[in-house]
Amino acid sequence: MDEPVHAGSAAPEPLSLLLTGAFFVCVSLALVPLALIVTRRMLAQRGAAQPVGWGLREVAVLALALFPLQYGAALFASGAGGPGGSASPAGPASPAGVGEHAPAAQADPLRSLAASAIMLFAAAVLAFVLARARGPRARVDLGLQAAGGGPQLLAGLVLYVAAAPGILGVGALWRCVLLGLGYEDLVQPIVRIMAEAPVAQRGVLLGLGVFLVPCLEEFLFRGFVQPALTRRAGVVAGIAVTSLLFGLLHGVAAVVPVAALSLLLGLLRQRSGSLLAPVFVHALHNGTMFLFMWTVPETLEGLGS
Repeated sequence: MDEPVHAGSAAPEPLSLLLTGAFFVCVSLALVPLALIVTRRMLAQRGAAQPVGWGLREVAVLALALFPLQYGAALFASGAGGPGGSASPAGPASPAGVGEHAPAAQADPLRSLAASAIMLFAAAVLAFVLARARGPRARVDLGLQAAGGGPQLLAGLVLYVAAAPGILGVGALWRCVLLGLGYEDLVQPIVRIMAEAPVAQRGVLLGLGVFLVPCLEEFLFRGFVQPALTRRAGVVAGIAVTSLLFGLLHGVAAVVPVAALSLLLGLLRQRSGSLLAPVFVHALHNGTMFLFMWTVPETLEGLGS
């Protein structure tokens, strides 16, 4: 989930965004190396020891399967075929983030996020089948083991605290770039939907967006896609390309800050050999953004996030 913008908020001045973003990036540049030193012993570096059995062919199969899944999720989220539903989806879905794949127009927040979760679950089942067909170690290779959970969670928390200012700062700097290019739609449609969600739905939305969706996304991107890319292109390139894909699937307004978050998630996956820490950090990030969006949106507005 990208750092949200409160619907209807005034755009901060570009110079203010630039200075704020640069400051927060510098803070993380100072903190992250220290956090890496502190957490080195908490994360057993097993990620690159056993190359996975699947590769780019299986990733391509999954990518092709996402098109009908996206279309079905868009139909469901737009209420097509139901009472008052339209005959066609409001827009395409994309398999990343907390509901960014949901159609944007006048979608119901709960229905949109449920559609995203259903699509991600179907994609995750396909990914598991593809991985399982390539060898008996699928569960381990996908990062589903949870050994050493306590240290991994603590390491994830330390690294996220160090990196969070930089993620917000990168978001502010990217917003400056988009403003300079004349890009007008700087608010993700799903962010606008979530910001206006009825209070009665927020508990369920938190459950989906903070617990279920991060688990499914991490399984797909850090569990399935990243190992295939690191096997072919190496660790650095594999994490970078996975992060770029993860960002692109969130849309232009979110691509850079989401990719920055993904770099952290990819690092945790690679160093621990498990999805436990990435899922925890992803859920923590989404939950934090949700709470800020619903309680003190002016804080995020000031960052242009």
